[in-house]
Amino acid sequence: MNGEIAIQRCSYLELLDSPQSEALLAEYAVESSIAEIGPVNPHRPTYAALESAGAMQCFIAVRSGSIVGFANVLASMVPHYSKRVATVESIFVPSACRRFGVGTALRKSMKAWAKEMDCVGTLSSAPAGGKLERVLERDRRCRKTNTVFFEGIN
Repeated sequence: MNGEIAIQRCSYLELLDSPQSEALLAEYAVESSIAEIGPVNPHRPTYAALESAGAMQCFIAVRSGSIVGFANVLASMVPHYSKRVATVESIFVPSACRRFGVGTALRKSMKAWAKEMDCVGTLSSAPAGGKLERVLERDRRCRKTNTVFFEGIN
């Protein structure tokens, strides 16, 4: 993968509506979905409301006019601590674009936005055993603080 990577802010709805995002979002769904919740089905009104309130920002990584990654981050008050924290709702780089600094560039942009939002840090969840989990475990700036479990309600 040659060419400079540019990180751009956009709305998540713009990403969803981009013709080039179909394959990217499909690969993301395969790698990051929780089967018990069901197929990926973005709830547009919720994304629009979060963005309108300034509580969420979407980033896309672009190289040579193509989207090569994306991330969504939420900023909210954690009442127990009375501190704002940025929660990474999603971050994804397709397998063909990994090892070229795309994820690092996306994370750097998310952290800069989180700082603008007066957050004290970021919380990221990652699919158990997945690539993102391995990346975050190797990053000395990150510390594993919690493990997330899902339990379906029947």
